[in-house]
Amino acid sequence: MMKSESSREATAGEVTDWLRSWDCGDEAAREVVFELVYDELKSSAAGLLRRERAGHTLQPTALVHEAYLRMLRGRQMGWQNRCHFFGIASRVMRQVLVDHSRERASLKRGGDRKKVTLGDDLEARNLKTDELLAVDQALTHLESLDAQQVRIVEARFFGGLSVEETAEYLSISATSVKRHWRRARAWLYSELSAPRN
Repeated sequence: MMKSESSREATAGEVTDWLRSWDCGDEAAREVVFELVYDELKSSAAGLLRRERAGHTLQPTALVHEAYLRMLRGRQMGWQNRCHFFGIASRVMRQVLVDHSRERASLKRGGDRKKVTLGDDLEARNLKTDELLAVDQALTHLESLDAQQVRIVEARFFGGLSVEETAEYLSISATSVKRHWRRARAWLYSELSAPRN
């Protein structure tokens, strides 16, 4: 699963064609997909890790590889297109980061929750381990209320997808993405700003 030096920029249609071949059982296609999307996944992972605390032990390459391995272990995804792939990848990267943070927190202490305050620029917020765990817990709670808002947060915050890419991934309008994104951010701000016992 090593990326070769001959990686190039692929069109969305080309990625979609290879994803469909992979989904039909073509083992060689999954390697081609990895080649075609590697740089973009790594860029997204680097952006996520820049939001983490200084000295984070997980590197972008490790995050990409772990997320990709988890995707390989999952059942066939029924890939619709490139945006669908990146939406799923963003969700898996969230899970990898949260699992990594939980492991670190359990090694340090009993995992006390801290108050988290997020500004309007949720996507630019630097999250520490405890904050990432609080965000994940809040997203788990939000999922029971509005799963689509969680998919939007995952795609935008964890996956770095644009409003338009998120709309394509979720098969909704860009206006709906913007509306749900605002609501999700407001809900998360309220949830994460509330005093903890």
